[in-house]
Amino acid sequence: MEVNRKRAKVHRLPTGVTHESPSYIYIDRFNNDKLTYDSHQSKEHHDCTYFHLYFTTDEEIKEGDKILWEGKIYDYQEFMSMKTPVYTDYFKIIATTDPKLLKPQIKQVNWIGSERIWSLPQIPQSFIEEYCKAGGIDKVLVEYECLTSTNTIVLDFSKVTADEAIKSDRKCIESRLKTDSNNCIIIHPVEEKTYSRKEVESKLQKFRLYSMKFGLEANVSNKWIKENL
Repeated sequence: MEVNRKRAKVHRLPTGVTHESPSYIYIDRFNNDKLTYDSHQSKEHHDCTYFHLYFTTDEEIKEGDKILWEGKIYDYQEFMSMKTPVYTDYFKIIATTDPKLLKPQIKQVNWIGSERIWSLPQIPQSFIEEYCKAGGIDKVLVEYECLTSTNTIVLDFSKVTADEAIKSDRKCIESRLKTDSNNCIIIHPVEEKTYSRKEVESKLQKFRLYSMKFGLEANVSNKWIKENL
């Protein structure tokens, strides 16, 4: 399968330590507000603020998704049924450390049986440790895999072998988040771009010409910045 990477945002939301949703990521107010991960932390301490991590993307939300909007978590149906929602700055949650969202569910496949599926993938412990060590990480790259199918067509085997025909006709039909055997997403650091003064001046000049042509609307400016910076 073809593998590609997409950028995801990392959010940290405060939470209490409860039986349903224990957290092992916390800021210790009596230790210089140090961001810490301790997998052995089993009970709440009043001098600590606890958090869960959520990875999000701006992908289209669909039935069954969990959504992060204005610092709160919503089910798809709940989010879509709100009477007067302001649909801005909402994100699809693709992975988390929150146990409430990691509980496996039973999906009925057919009348014969069912299968166990995970609500959301987990964030690997190695990233959590690096996140706390760095004092926070805002964005990462996560791996997606491209599911393909081969269409049935009439083949001229006098010109091409069957293997070549199959490979050439393979198309991506779905991009799916890739996980390992522990249901953890696969993460890579974002490589930040650096520019020389000359490159910045050149890009600013191009942006001036672009803005003169299309106007200075925020969505236009954001689109240009995303594509060029």
